Amino acid sequence: MTGMPLLRTLALAATALALAVWTWGFAGRGGSTRPPLAAPTAAPQPNASAVPGGASLSFALSDPDADHFHALYALLSAADETPLRVLLERQAYDPENLMQSVGDALLGESRKRTPEVQIATTYLMQRRDRLKTTVQCLLHLRCAENRTIVERALAQQSLADRERALVALARKGAVCVFDKKTPFVLTAQGGVACPRNGRPPHVETSDRGVWSILTGQLFPRENDLEMLDRLAPLRQDSVVVDLGCGLGSYTLPISRKLGARGRVYALDVDREAVAFVKYRAAQEKADNVSPRESGADDAGLSPESVDVVLIVDVHLYDLTSPGNTRQRLFSGLHRALRKGGRLLIMNHTSFQPPEGWYETHLGAAGFRFARTEESVCRISPTGRRKHWLFLR
Repeated sequence: MTGMPLLRTLALAATALALAVWTWGFAGRGGSTRPPLAAPTAAPQPNASAVPGGASLSFALSDPDADHFHALYALLSAADETPLRVLLERQAYDPENLMQSVGDALLGESRKRTPEVQIATTYLMQRRDRLKTTVQCLLHLRCAENRTIVERALAQQSLADRERALVALARKGAVCVFDKKTPFVLTAQGGVACPRNGRPPHVETSDRGVWSILTGQLFPRENDLEMLDRLAPLRQDSVVVDLGCGLGSYTLPISRKLGARGRVYALDVDREAVAFVKYRAAQEKADNVSPRESGADDAGLSPESVDVVLIVDVHLYDLTSPGNTRQRLFSGLHRALRKGGRLLIMNHTSFQPPEGWYETHLGAAGFRFARTEESVCRISPTGRRKHWLFLR
């Protein structure tokens, strides 16, 4: 779910917070059925003999997503199709992989895709300039992330050892993500820098283009809809709020469960995500979906108008501001629910606030804690998801 300062993604490390698919003031549904940004695959550890001091270093520099971003950028910026063709030829085809589908579309290929991926691909092809901006931004941040990984790995070594280690690590992937060849260098302060950083196109930009679409979550997580049926069963005339709706990965399946008298309000602070959900709902002829932008701490819902509020993969607990308890948001959700209404929160078990945080702060807003349950999710870092149920 994206939203309220939220993003639907899995964090990679400290810098991954900057990479989160999109934000609602906290991170949320990144995005994405695969995570908004797939976590980099760890490269082989450098040989101890190759790193002075025998240091045991581990890096996440071998990154399939970064390779894909690089190939997409070569085509979008210089009309060079070769990197993308080579990449797609060696990948196993996945009809649910939006990145592959976008690559196919840019190359004029038309392999079979799922309806969700086809809709997202068509949407992105209508926004090619925005797509180029997004890939540029992703490459810039990936390069910064790799520099941080290398810098932390070398932090305990002497300056002389760092210089020798950096030369060895350049062969392991410690290079500029933009051109895939410029080695990182040490700064006068002993940090790590990319010589190309700050030179166009390797520059920071506040415009992320269609970031939330390219990296977002198109499908619900494994077993989540079954848990919704168990913990907050819907009637055909139910009114549901998908808070931090992202790309509608839960909004659209829920809309299919409801009849013409039911309604799903898809709320997010990300304007691009909301625009996409409107487009997706129109393509799927889901007339009972109402997408709209929402404030970070005010969902803007009428009193006693809602039966179920669903919040999936949203960082309600703000790591950067732990004193922000979201009380205004929670109180507004409590007022919006009808008597007997339900609030259901779903997160990866690695993606949670401190123990008892939900119970304390939602309780202060008037909610009654009912129970928690866990379910299996193979793409979760822990293989588990947790579900919190609160009652009005």
